[in-house]
Amino acid sequence: MNTGVVAIVGVGHAGQIVARLLHRAGVARLRLIDTAIGVAARRAEDMRRAAVVFDETLDVAASVDLADMRGADVVIVTAGLPAASLSSSDDLLAMNAAAMTQIGQAIGQVARDAFVLCLTGPVAAMTARLQDASGLAPHRIVGVPSSAFIAELSLQIASELDVAVADVQVNIIGGEFDADDTAVLLRYSTVAGVPLPEIVPPGQSGRERIEAAVARARKVAGEPGSGLRTGSASSAPAALAVIAAKSYLSDQKRVLTLAARLDGDYGERDVVVNAPVVIGRRGVERIIGLGLDDAERATFAEAVAVFRRRMALCADMAPASVQTGTAP
Repeated sequence: MNTGVVAIVGVGHAGQIVARLLHRAGVARLRLIDTAIGVAARRAEDMRRAAVVFDETLDVAASVDLADMRGADVVIVTAGLPAASLSSSDDLLAMNAAAMTQIGQAIGQVARDAFVLCLTGPVAAMTARLQDASGLAPHRIVGVPSSAFIAELSLQIASELDVAVADVQVNIIGGEFDADDTAVLLRYSTVAGVPLPEIVPPGQSGRERIEAAVARARKVAGEPGSGLRTGSASSAPAALAVIAAKSYLSDQKRVLTLAARLDGDYGERDVVVNAPVVIGRRGVERIIGLGLDDAERATFAEAVAVFRRRMALCADMAPASVQTGTAP
């Protein structure tokens, strides 16, 4: 695999998990960047020591300067404040939008050829802010939403049907995965390639069991800080970010549900929404269009409306000089 160079901007809890998972996945050239003095250096030193113990190759550099993204093949942004750190969602949006504006401008100056993954929440809005502030083409910057819901839903369905969770493939679209504006596309979900509706026991009781599994997954994933039943709430999106980075670096063309800017897809334009996309060496190579029924389309429309409001708020918060960033 062509591992390339991956720069991680923000190496707090989520950034540290991303760095460790990247290294375990075979990416040995890392740059850890954090404007807090000493944070990146301590993380890098800790990783070097672990690599020695495991007798592994690791080339990791630490910096406080965003300019050190220069030359990176992939930039993963985890900087910003977590939702639990502020009592007001508007305050969170303002603080993180300001950070994304600064980081996006730096990306536009020193890392225009990079593929960018955003984990900072709310992910869709922060991804849009990075796109606008950097001026990069939208297919080069995507968001990695919390995958706690989709992972928990896979666990719940596997348990309900008494099958291996590795064989369960769940498809969803729309919201931030732990919200009510996420449409669960059961018709496009499978067990070992067989459509889920054909696996579910027939009759009302079978449908009720799957609906109950969906409700349980929403509840578990939606509990603050819970994430999966085991592990950190940051681990699932970090794992998804690593999969997306590897798909880009090795041109694997994985189909992943990420936050991407729509351009006529699903009848929407100029809005960043979570949808299934193909990730290859050109970034988002295409957005996969799925036929939605009336209920799914209504839920999707709710998510689009929420994301448009957040994007507008972020644009209002940003300096005028970066509000109108355009793709080259």
